[in-house]
Amino acid sequence: MDPRVETMRELEPRAVSQISRVRSVAPSPGRVHCSSTETIRSTGRSDAVPRMSDTGEAGRRRPRGTKLHTKSKLTIASLNMRGYGRLQPGQATDKWMTINQVIRDSKIAVLALQETHLTEERVCDLNTLFGATMKVIAYADGDNPTGARGVAFALNKRLVNTEDVSVYKLLPGRALAIRLLWTGGRKLSILNIYAPNHMQESLAFWDSVSDELTTRRVPSPDVMLGDMNVVEHALDRLPVRRDPDDTTAALTRLLTRLQLIDGWRMENQGRRGFTYLQASTGSQSRLDRIYLKQELLNYTSDWKIEGAGIPTDHRMPMVAIANYNEPHVGKGRWALPAALLSDKLFLDLMKTEGLELQQRLLDLKERTVHENPQLIWSAFKEKLRDCARKRAKSRIPKLDRQIQCLNEDLRATLDDPSGVSPEQQSHAAILQDRIAALEITRFGSKRARVNANDFLKGETISKYWTRQNAPARKAARRAA
Repeated sequence: MDPRVETMRELEPRAVSQISRVRSVAPSPGRVHCSSTETIRSTGRSDAVPRMSDTGEAGRRRPRGTKLHTKSKLTIASLNMRGYGRLQPGQATDKWMTINQVIRDSKIAVLALQETHLTEERVCDLNTLFGATMKVIAYADGDNPTGARGVAFALNKRLVNTEDVSVYKLLPGRALAIRLLWTGGRKLSILNIYAPNHMQESLAFWDSVSDELTTRRVPSPDVMLGDMNVVEHALDRLPVRRDPDDTTAALTRLLTRLQLIDGWRMENQGRRGFTYLQASTGSQSRLDRIYLKQELLNYTSDWKIEGAGIPTDHRMPMVAIANYNEPHVGKGRWALPAALLSDKLFLDLMKTEGLELQQRLLDLKERTVHENPQLIWSAFKEKLRDCARKRAKSRIPKLDRQIQCLNEDLRATLDDPSGVSPEQQSHAAILQDRIAALEITRFGSKRARVNANDFLKGETISKYWTRQNAPARKAARRAA
């Protein structure tokens, strides 16, 4: 018998075993399915939850050389998700499905979440379902974990090495800190805050955070973000008004001690931008903020306030932070959008221009300084690039164009040099509400396309199936 046939027969049972193991990872509805491979690193303090073990899903140990390293440039964001979301049979809630999609599409490495309403059982279910792409770390409220407060981090496993994350639980449902290994041997500490609504409670809260950081010997945070429920500047409220001085003074004391500054405000002097809309009155506030160390400010970019596409009255501030110990990496060169390679109009145009280029080269009789193959080729590339950019803009989906136009209208309204009148305030609230609704529709459409693709290919042995059911060690190798 051919030795190759014998080898294939020996491998067949092993392949069937691998497929069965992959299928067994999926959780059953209504059942808690936690991996038994997580271990706890002793730190001598009950408030610290250690890094995870180096074993992958289904108990397979990851071989050396396949460890995923945290990227040198990280996008960090914050979102008050306003509850756990609507339960779906056999799946995560609608909000968590969208959050998994948001951190993937927006390439968010660390997403700080508030008002999560997560229990240990829910966290376990989420980490089982999204085990290959996302790690959820949460600290629930002690009195009412499913109905009030709760803070959490959603870590994008494509961009962050979740095995080297230390967790510090400070105040139940209110304050949670993590420390992750960055590039160049540097560590990045991030503090997630969900402050009380009541100003007197907020006054005591900031002092409690300061005391907890000292008592538990938590590393000084490089970044503090979350729902602060108080503003330091009157410009951060519409209509303009100041918050109580004693509460803002308590927050300022903490920021001064930690040497943190409001990065968005430093980058947008005199401008208005809001993350919270009170629909009943039309008033808006920038309650959700990102503070960071002064030395990190020069290495930040892409300060944004965007919608997350889930039903909530908050928007999502975000920023990209680069590790200054790493070599500088520029913006790179322009590249032809891959989507245009399947666009018939652009392909026809490219063919026409190519034939014209060929004819010009054939008709060239004499080489001169102003007429030679190099100049003709350069002109062809520039013309093709301009046509590609123009066509790419026209291919922007109608929904995206609507959102872009509304955002421009909102920016013009809020940045009016003469101030914001009551009529403009109402107009801004209407625009904000329309933008939020369109963003939810956009993410819902993406979610529907993903579901349709999974329905068609999820049970077929294909590249899609192989990618979705790859062992953890292979997923880590691809991400690296």
